[in-house]
Amino acid sequence: MLNLIPEAYKLTGTVSDKALYYADDLRPGTVILFDDTTLSDDLQEVVKSATSSFHEPVEHRTITTERQLRVCSIPERCVWWLAKVENPGDDQVMNRMLTVWIDDSTEQNRAVLEHMKRVEAGMLAGEDDPDVLTCRAIWSIIKEHRISVRIPFAMRIKFSNATNRRNPAMLFDLIKCHAALRFL
Repeated sequence: MLNLIPEAYKLTGTVSDKALYYADDLRPGTVILFDDTTLSDDLQEVVKSATSSFHEPVEHRTITTERQLRVCSIPERCVWWLAKVENPGDDQVMNRMLTVWIDDSTEQNRAVLEHMKRVEAGMLAGEDDPDVLTCRAIWSIIKEHRISVRIPFAMRIKFSNATNRRNPAMLFDLIKCHAALRFL
């Protein structure tokens, strides 16, 4: 999945707790992948702040060595992918995330192995696969434009009383993203 995203809009690897605030090359809408990483308590606080203020940059104020105030920020609409077998954060972090089920069946494992063998045998296109390049181009185009989307059927959407209050906002964002893709 990460291969489908242009380099300019993805960040992988590990980071220190406040490093993302200082990243000058971090763009709005960047996918930030933490793969099989346990988040420190301080980094969990960063994730919570950035996801709670998804549509706005999240700011961090610090003091320079010259004792001057410096305001650093993580841009808006960054998407956090936390890939870990067990929960990578506390309940408040997970409360802000959509989780996906991974098919770990024997059949899926066989299908993945067959795919890997075809890639290694050169039977599948690599980095220059037209579908991959098309997906990256679409991603770049989407990031260049802010499309205002309204959801005319929003009042008819029903949630259970047990719904996490963050889930409706995430659902509405997903609907808007889908609508924006159709617009393009």
